[in-house]
Amino acid sequence: MSKTFASWKTVAVLLFLFAVPAFAEASAAADRKAIVDDPRVVEALRGAIGTPELSEAIGRTVGIMMYEDNALTRNESDLFVELMDNVDGNIEITPPMGDAFMIPHSSEAARTFLSLSSIPDLNELWLAGPLEMKKLVDVTILNPQVRGQVQHYIANQLYLRWRTSNYVNNYSPLRTTLSTAYTQWREAGPETLALARALLYESLVELDAAVEDKVPNEIYDHLQS
Repeated sequence: MSKTFASWKTVAVLLFLFAVPAFAEASAAADRKAIVDDPRVVEALRGAIGTPELSEAIGRTVGIMMYEDNALTRNESDLFVELMDNVDGNIEITPPMGDAFMIPHSSEAARTFLSLSSIPDLNELWLAGPLEMKKLVDVTILNPQVRGQVQHYIANQLYLRWRTSNYVNNYSPLRTTLSTAYTQWREAGPETLALARALLYESLVELDAAVEDKVPNEIYDHLQS
């Protein structure tokens, strides 16, 4: 492996250990109550009033809002616990102004997205199927601070295939891996595919730079369209 990619792997491991913000303080067990300070989060949660369960769309919106500053306050940590742990009851939300209101428990899809606040083992996600590949993208959406590490990881995986790819075999090992990744992301849904295309393109650009611009442009230029 080139020195460039060896250093990437070392850096990526270190960043994964330190990049994800821990909860501000240890949260108590779920008690079906949460104080919410951010009016935007309150408004998003109001969209779940009267529904059977909090949808994935609301879970994604709320999670992204809370993580946008790469830190969680004590109240945000508590809300995360409530949304993650409460699987069969309502949650009382207390906003900064106005009366408290009740929301339902989170759907399984919402809990799956929010669970990515603890970064999973990327080796268990890469090319493991549409659901796993969706998580690989979603982890960068919930917490954009880890996007660079995920990009490095993908670039490393592509480099392993690049090592056995050449003009004679029409770069088949690399093309096959890219095709498999693209297919699994497509099966995960159009929103995931759109986000994955950009991530895959950036990973290929990174690979190309590391191997001195030897990756044919036609292999990845189409990902920009």
